[in-house]
Amino acid sequence: MRRLALVLLLLAGCATQPPPSEYNADAWQQHRRLIAPLDHWRAIAKLGIRSPEKNASARLDWIQRGGDYRIALSGPLGFGSALIEGNAEIAQMQHDGKTLLRSPDALLLQATGMALPVEAWHWWLRGIPMPDEQPIAALATNSLGQATTFIQRGWTLSFSRYEQTALGYLPTKIRGENAALRFKLVVAQWRSPDAL
Repeated sequence: MRRLALVLLLLAGCATQPPPSEYNADAWQQHRRLIAPLDHWRAIAKLGIRSPEKNASARLDWIQRGGDYRIALSGPLGFGSALIEGNAEIAQMQHDGKTLLRSPDALLLQATGMALPVEAWHWWLRGIPMPDEQPIAALATNSLGQATTFIQRGWTLSFSRYEQTALGYLPTKIRGENAALRFKLVVAQWRSPDAL
């Protein structure tokens, strides 16, 4: 009986192992060339954030137009809603009738109570790494060349679901984790920023 339980336990452990990762360099480069120039989009999503001290969730409505963005956060973040508008250098947040000017990351930290890299998210939301001086590690792709995982700026990102949209193949389920935080983003809609 004990032997049977051990065999079943071993088989169950094998069944839960993730499939081996792939990396198709040509397909990845092709996918990246198609998605990287995409700079006019809108993502409507549910965001969950966890830290050792706090859990939060919100509705996220991100509109990107070139280098400018508008991020609306609403829901049970502990303060209601916030609107962050800006670019890579400076942003403003409107909350409770007040307007605050700071870096995008500082405003998102104030809105959520957690440090999330806004400029990197601009790229990560589309399933591609931020093209900066910091290299990526552990890149794995699916057979279509879409990233399934990579590590950048101390964050491990995984993309478990992509959908064909009017804008191209884009991720609809994203998880991120670093030493202090975890987030999960489920995108309900990808569309043009001008579509109603």
